[in-house]
Amino acid sequence: MRALTSLKNNGYFAIKLAIIQNLDTTKYQWTYFFPPAIIDIKEGFFLNIAICDDEPVFVDYFSKIVNGYFEENGLSCSIFKFYDAKNLVSECCSLDNKIDVAVLDIEMPDYNGIDAAKDIRKFNNDMTLMFLSSNNSHGDSACDLKIYKYIYKIAGKEKIYAAFDALIAEQKYNELSYEIHNDGKILNVLVKDIMYIQIQKHYAYYYLEDKVLRERNTMAALTDNFKLSRFIQIMRNTIVNFGYIDTIKDKVILKNGEKLNYSDRKYHDILNKYLYLRRNQI
Repeated sequence: MRALTSLKNNGYFAIKLAIIQNLDTTKYQWTYFFPPAIIDIKEGFFLNIAICDDEPVFVDYFSKIVNGYFEENGLSCSIFKFYDAKNLVSECCSLDNKIDVAVLDIEMPDYNGIDAAKDIRKFNNDMTLMFLSSNNSHGDSACDLKIYKYIYKIAGKEKIYAAFDALIAEQKYNELSYEIHNDGKILNVLVKDIMYIQIQKHYAYYYLEDKVLRERNTMAALTDNFKLSRFIQIMRNTIVNFGYIDTIKDKVILKNGEKLNYSDRKYHDILNKYLYLRRNQI
C-alpha cells in the first residue's frame, strides 16, 4: 500500500526503511514514523508543476499520471506543459514565477535538461527539480544540481507515484515546528532551520544559521523525537540535520562551510543513513 493512501485509510503515515549492506558484516536498519498530526494531507495543499519534454505524447502521458496521483490523494495541482526547455527556464527565472516543481527531460535537442537546470539554479537554488531520462548516465549532474528525483521514462505509474509520495512527505516535513524552552521563553523554530544540535552538561544547544538556542535536554530524548528523524548522530553528543550536510569526508562538512568531527566507530552508520536520505529525500 502506498504511503499517502495508507495515511488516508489508516490514520498514520509510516515510511519503513531497511538498508542491508555487507559492511564489516554489519546490517543497518532505520524506521521512521510520522503521525498524522505532523505530516498530514491538508485542505488547500497545492502545487504548480511544470513538465518539459520535446515529445508532446510523453508530456501528456506524464501529466495524466501526475493528475491522477493528486486526485487520488485529495490534493490539488496545476500542470504547465512545456516542449522547449528555454521557455521553461524563462518562466522559472521570471520575477512572477509560479512554478513549484519542474520535471525536465534530460535528452532534448539544442538545449537539454541539464543546461536548463544549470540556468534555473543560477536564479533559484531551492526550486524542486526532477530529471526524466531513458538511462542513468547523468547521475553526477543530478547530484551537482540538487535534483530531487531521477525518474526513468520507462518507469510505470507506481514509480512516478512513489516519487510524488516522497515529495509530499518532504513538503510536510519542511513545515514541522519544534518547541525550544530557551532561557525561560518558549520559542518555535522550523526543524529544517536547525543545522545541528549538541549536548553539553545537560543542555542541548541548537545551532541555527543566525543564532544558538539552548534548553535542558538529553541526547536520548532528541534521538527518540520523530521530528528529528532526518538528523544523523555523528558523535555521542552531536546530531546533524541531513539537509545541511554538503559532504562527508574526514569531517562532516556543512553547506555553510562549517566542519564537524564525527566518531570513526559511527562512520558506517553515518554514511549509510546519509546515502539513504539523499536517495529518498524523506
